[in-house]
Amino acid sequence: LNLKQGITKTIGVIVPEMITPFAAEVISGIQALLNKYGYKIIIGNSEENSQKEADNILLMDNFMVDGIIICPCDYKANIKIYEALQVRNFPLVFYDRIPHELDATYVAVDDYHESFFMVEHLIRHKRNKIVYLQGPKSIYNSKIRAKGYKDALSKFKIPFNPKLVVETGMTFDDGKIAVENLLNDKTSFDAIFSFSELLALGAMNCLKLNKVDIPNQVAVATFSGTFLSTVVYPQLSSVEQPLRIMGQTAADLILEKIKD
Repeated sequence: LNLKQGITKTIGVIVPEMITPFAAEVISGIQALLNKYGYKIIIGNSEENSQKEADNILLMDNFMVDGIIICPCDYKANIKIYEALQVRNFPLVFYDRIPHELDATYVAVDDYHESFFMVEHLIRHKRNKIVYLQGPKSIYNSKIRAKGYKDALSKFKIPFNPKLVVETGMTFDDGKIAVENLLNDKTSFDAIFSFSELLALGAMNCLKLNKVDIPNQVAVATFSGTFLSTVVYPQLSSVEQPLRIMGQTAADLILEKIKD
């Protein structure tokens, strides 16, 4: 890695996907703040692929950006690249997803408590067979949200059923297939809590195709909600993160690092 500092007035932003409005909202917040200080951004999309993420970092290297804001797609895969940047004191800020076991600057919501409260909400609405579509274990947040899910069940003395925790990918089809498998296996459930909005939308699609009444038979709730959660019918119950503020905070942190 051969990244230079403070000479291009350009910041690299690497996102894991650009299908939902999630990344666009964060980028909007980043751009709004950086524009005030004369900075431009270069956007790279890793498409939830750690090699593409590494390639994007190297692309930023070639453009000699002054810093990188990144949402990692895998908390382990590119750890050595992050560490190499840190050794060079290169400005690096993470957002949303946590680079576990790396002493890094990041902006994120409280995954544990937000998950706990959403599952508690489902339980208080008389749901006690709650599926958790976990997403991939390579995203550390999925493990933190799983703990919130388990602890909410424990609070209400609902036995934990490992069959209701489904590790998935991150796409619409992954959510759809996960629920299709549950239905085919005759697994009994009355709610779904999803790691991400796209998974939840896929789950809802499968339920509708199988004529399952949402929310009367199965309620669906999700983390990482955007306006898409409000335009589907019925609307998704969601944890809506302050995405523009998250982007602005990340931008502010990267500027502080550049000044230092």
